[in-house]
Formats: sequence, C-alpha cells, structure tokens
Amino acid sequence: FFFLISFCYSSFSKLPHLRVIWHKNPDKEAIITWSGKKSSRNHTFQLSSKENGKIQSRTITTRHKKVFGTKHWFHYVKLENLRPLSKYSFSISINGVKSKSYYFVTAPPKGKNFKLLFGGDSRSDRKKRMEINQSIANYVEKNPSVLALVHGGDFISNGLSWKQWQAWLEDYQLTITKDNRVLPLIVTRGNHEIGSKLFNKIFFWPGNQLFGNFYVTKFSNLSLITLNTNISHAGIQKRWLKKTLQEESKTQKWLVANYHRPAFPAVKKPGRSRKHWVPLFEKYQLDLAFESDGHTLKKTVPIYQGKRNDKLGVTYIGEGGLGVPQRVPKQKNKWYFKPPGYAKSAYHFIALEVGSDKMEVKVISPKDHSVLDKFSLKPRKR
Repeated sequence: FFFLISFCYSSFSKLPHLRVIWHKNPDKEAIITWSGKKSSRNHTFQLSSKENGKIQSRTITTRHKKVFGTKHWFHYVKLENLRPLSKYSFSISINGVKSKSYYFVTAPPKGKNFKLLFGGDSRSDRKKRMEINQSIANYVEKNPSVLALVHGGDFISNGLSWKQWQAWLEDYQLTITKDNRVLPLIVTRGNHEIGSKLFNKIFFWPGNQLFGNFYVTKFSNLSLITLNTNISHAGIQKRWLKKTLQEESKTQKWLVANYHRPAFPAVKKPGRSRKHWVPLFEKYQLDLAFESDGHTLKKTVPIYQGKRNDKLGVTYIGEGGLGVPQRVPKQKNKWYFKPPGYAKSAYHFIALEVGSDKMEVKVISPKDHSVLDKFSLKPRKR
C-alpha cells in the first residue's frame, strides 16, 4: 500500500508538457497548460503569490480540451488580473495527488529593466535541442531578469505530427530551472508548422487562427510584434502591421519584430517581407528584427532603403540555432554582412536586455554561455 502511494505521487510530481504561454499582456495574463491521457475533472489548480507581505492563495477552475487525432488531452487555466513583476507559484492536484510547486514571473511595470531570450529552429536534432534547452535553464538561473523565450518557429520537422510535438514538449521541460521556474513562451509559426492545427492547439490560439498568428505583445516600454511568414505578407497582415506600427511608435520606446522567413537572409532567397514589411519597418523606425529559418547565425548592418545607414537603419539578427544542424552561409559576402555585420555557422540564442536608456543585445553560445557578439541600441526619435 505504501509503495502504491509513493508510486502515485512520483507519477504526478512532474507534470507532462508543462508550459506557460504569453500572448498580448504578459504583465497581467498567462495560460498554464499540461497534458494528460484523458479528460478528468479531478484536476485542482492552486495559485499563490505574496501580496502586502502575506501569501495569498486561490483555486482556479481547470479546463480541458482533446488533442485532435490523439488520445491526449490538454488541461489548462487562463490567468487574468495578475500583478506586474510578481512571482506566481502554482501546483496541480490530480485525483488528490499534488504536483511539485512551480512558478513564473510576470512582466514588470515601466522603469524596470528585463531580459527576453530569442531563438528559432529547434527541429531535426533532438539531442542538440535538449542540450540547448538545458543551457537555457542554466542561463536563466544566472540571469533571473529573463522573463520569457521568444521562439522564431520551426519547432519540429513535421508540424502535423503529434509524436514530434510530444518530443518537443518533453524536451522543453529541460528549460525549467532547478528551483522549478517555468520560462513562458511567445511563439511564431515557421514553415514546418504551415497548415498545422496542432500549432494553434498547443499554443492556445483562440478560434480558427490557421491563417492568422500575428499579434503584438506589450511590455512596459517595448512592443514585440510577431508576424507570420506562411501567409500573405500583403493584404490583412500588412494593413494590421501598418496600423500597429503607427499606434505603437507613438507610445512605446522600443519596437521589435519576430518572424520566421528572413528579409535579409544568409542562406536562402529573401522572403516577401523585404517587399511588404521592410518599408514599414523603416518608416516607423523599428529598432530590431529577429529572423529564423536559415539555420545559421547572422547580423546585418543597419539597413535603410537598401543601404547601410547607422542612424535610420534597422538591424536584422538571428536565423535559427536552437538545435537544428547549422548550415554554411551562402551569402556571407553580401553587402549587408560587411562589418559590423556577419554570417557564420554557430548554435546560439540571443539575450535582449531592455532598459529605459538603451537596449543591449548579446548572442550567447549554448556551449558555455560565452558572448559571441554584443551591441547596444539607443532610443530613436520617431
């Protein structure tokens, strides 16, 4: 009998596929979700935080939805009215057996520095992906001001395969720190997720968003604009982007974009973003653009109207190094990779530190956390 109780407890001490998801308001909203074999009403979610020096706890109703085409279910809670820059601890009891206690931290109010991690292309090489996820957890332990991981797409090779998604979700658990801090996800759709309804299910997009997935995540002094390079870059998405840049450029100090297919690639041909989005980036003075898809590491010179312009130009960085085998850049001699730009093969993730007077970018080697490149940006006069 004692063995049975111990076995049951260990079965639920770790929650399968646990993740925290951020969409638009990371200072006051979050979705927390985990997987199960079947729908069960016996999931009790307990949320705790410190308010005015006292621990406040509440039980939140757990919801359930089936993973289409599988025997699995997602169990989840939608959290609202959270407080900025606050630690929220949570645990889940399943059939009376309580999980470990986990926590995440909400985005801060204005005036507080914070960090975001960026990276894309975690498919194909599972061993390397697991190594990098563990490296991210170690980095977050040393840098507690990191709030979330912004993923640039191509999570797996076949976005229609639940088996591959299961593996990715299992591997993402390695980003959980030793003290059980969960790193929230802000995601974009890559070309290997094109047509994947599972993408929307896993990352909890409401309604039919198969041809959407573009949105803005608002931090205290930074607006992160996530775009979808799998659908028309013109039309609805372009109109939305123009309106969003118009509005955010009036109120926000920093504007950053994240999307999959590059406008200024190191490997492939330019995506349609160069024609449809780059002129808008330049008009409304985007500060930085994160790109993936190329399976290499790159940074461009500041680009404005097809030329280097250190005052008005936009820098494009990234190209995907979260586990996918790295390619040799085919366009490293392009004009936009001349110093301080570059293109090379290197696994990486990028740390963006956002402050009131500058934004610092560091390219981090997952191997030893050495800094492969760093630079800073000053606020623009828009």
